[in-house]
Amino acid sequence: MHVKKSTKWSTLTLSTLSTAVGAALSTALLTVAPVQVVHAEATCAAAWSSTAIYTAGNVASESGINY
Repeated sequence: MHVKKSTKWSTLTLSTLSTAVGAALSTALLTVAPVQVVHAEATCAAAWSSTAIYTAGNVASESGINY
């Protein structure tokens, strides 16, 4: 009796292969894509206030970020 060999890949094999390809693409993208560098401020400015009047050169902070 002749047993026909399946030419289809198993679901587990395809899943494992797609996971490996996805991980490789993610790693490549993160390596190539520019990443924004965050610089720590020496001091934090006074907290922003909705009632304050701000003019050119004034600095205020919100959530630890100076604006």
